[in-house]
Amino acid sequence: MNRLPDFLIIGAQKSATSWLAQLLRQQSNVFIPEHELHFFNRYEPIAHYYKAFASAKPDQLVGEKTPDYLHLTTSQIARIRALLPQVRLIVVLRNPIERAWSQARMEISVVNKRQLTRRDLWKMALHVHLMRNRIRTAYAAALRRWLRFFPRDQLLVLFYEELRRDAAQQINRLFAFLGLPPLAVDHLEVLKKQRIWPSPELELPLLLRYLLIRRYCAETLALERMGWTVPQEWPRPEHLHLLQAAHPWLPIAAGICSALLSLVALPEHLLVSLGRYFPHLNLYRLYDQLQRWRFRRLESKKK
Repeated sequence: MNRLPDFLIIGAQKSATSWLAQLLRQQSNVFIPEHELHFFNRYEPIAHYYKAFASAKPDQLVGEKTPDYLHLTTSQIARIRALLPQVRLIVVLRNPIERAWSQARMEISVVNKRQLTRRDLWKMALHVHLMRNRIRTAYAAALRRWLRFFPRDQLLVLFYEELRRDAAQQINRLFAFLGLPPLAVDHLEVLKKQRIWPSPELELPLLLRYLLIRRYCAETLALERMGWTVPQEWPRPEHLHLLQAAHPWLPIAAGICSALLSLVALPEHLLVSLGRYFPHLNLYRLYDQLQRWRFRRLESKKK
């Protein structure tokens, strides 16, 4: 029998989705493929999707985890609705500043194949201005797109910060949402110590923190207007005012910095937008393909 997912973990990237999938994968009554499928980012035969779940047992709940799904276009979400009308959707949202910085740290470290240093800061500053970073932190717009096609009771939104503070409570919310029995506390304590795909450490500079607070205050307020209780540490106008009072030069410096970085990032913005709305051009994940090409060149030079 061809199986399709009962649930999807759709995002966000760098928000403990791999940890969550690993936790679910360890339950005998759940089946999740080991790798992200990205089926709905591309246009592939449905037979490829069936094959990913062929090993699932009849009594197992079937799911998949692809964090890029959160930011699919309306036409791509409509495709999911047509194929999986009853699917349950799971989203983990993280403080947008910390999520953006974590993605930048991870990707710049992978590109350079070494630990990060302060000389990488300009690359990091550019990365948080790239569309591939910004689009993954546009939570409110993404959730609005999904809610156009799925009722709210099919969507569970968890917050990364609450998972860290009280993992047991949040995991039991997840298990109840999926119709699974509660997880044993001792098993959860072991899992809490596991980190999957941790990003290299590098402190966020004051100027960049101010710039990102200014950008993502609206994200916090938009989610609250949609009815979610957002953790207090997320960017808020009062955080901006405190920094401006302590460092009056920040607004002008941030404006200049943002304008320059946005100008440099403009070609990438155009390319990503083109790839999103014209998926048949196969521009999806072009950045990753370019980096693999770069790694092959570096390896060939060493030989």
